[in-house]
Amino acid sequence: MPAIEEITQNYVAELFLRLLGKVTYYNGIDTEGYGVPAIVDDVSLTAQSAVVAPVNFTNGQVAGTYRVDYTFLCTTLDGTAGSLQVDFAWTDGAGAATATSGALSLTALGRVTGSFHVQSTGAAFTYGTSVVAGAINASEYALYITCERIS
Repeated sequence: MPAIEEITQNYVAELFLRLLGKVTYYNGIDTEGYGVPAIVDDVSLTAQSAVVAPVNFTNGQVAGTYRVDYTFLCTTLDGTAGSLQVDFAWTDGAGAATATSGALSLTALGRVTGSFHVQSTGAAFTYGTSVVAGAINASEYALYITCERIS
């Protein structure tokens, strides 16, 4: 069990950060923007056997800069299946925008990973999956996405 002093220090540090609203100095470096990126959504979908219709990122409807990291894996292969991709959509200063992952083959175990930045106006910011070729058949996949608000 931690000592009372440690508990008190942790509580005071947490309270201090809540009152200030942002970290301005971290690990010897002055920070910019929000100080430390906030994870606005952490998606963990496993054993998927159908496409995922577009879903809004939780807390992603605020104007700002976001970083999105994703890992898309075929976890159960089907030699007769096709391929899928991850689709992202948002609105920036130039209008509607999209990004798409590379195709994930469902005929072999494997993965597609990626990362990109978004400058959003605060309109809907979504993710989903779609079939590129063939069908899902008996294959299964997993999708992991972390969406961080940078500024």
